Amino acid sequence: MKNWRRAMIIPGLLLIMITFIYSVWQKEQVLENGEQLLIKLAPVDPRSLMQGDYMVLNYHIPVELANAARKQKEGDLVYIKDQNNIAQFQRLYDENVPLAENEKKLHYRAHGWRQIDLGANSFFFQEGQADKFNHAAYGEIRIAENGQSVLVGLRDEKYQLLGWTSGLAAGRE
Repeated sequence: MKNWRRAMIIPGLLLIMITFIYSVWQKEQVLENGEQLLIKLAPVDPRSLMQGDYMVLNYHIPVELANAARKQKEGDLVYIKDQNNIAQFQRLYDENVPLAENEKKLHYRAHGWRQIDLGANSFFFQEGQADKFNHAAYGEIRIAENGQSVLVGLRDEKYQLLGWTSGLAAGRE
């Protein structure tokens, strides 16, 4: 009986490792090939005594759309982009209503009453850098064809890069 358990440990660990590697590969594909989109941020306090310096990302979504999204908990938002790649949210995605030529969808998850996650809901930065990120106006994400997204960085009101998420190469533009 003990030999059977030992024999199952290695395949189990391999399965976990393969799943993890595949998940990382998927995120890398979105970073490399995903469409750039800027989402307006609502202001939030960028300090946490327990976790260090970070910014909770509260995305600016029209109130009526955010309320509808909270009721559905998970789904897709339909958006169009303006000339600066800024998302203009239109509606919740309905599979019975085809997307217009300029519309795309972005996957979301609603957490509680206030938080709607569009890829990442926090941005960590080095201690003492809070002043630099207090001016963040946009979260930059990359979106895959299926609507899944990955947070790339933060930008100010003039669309200037403030910082990349950890793990991304500095100077990437």
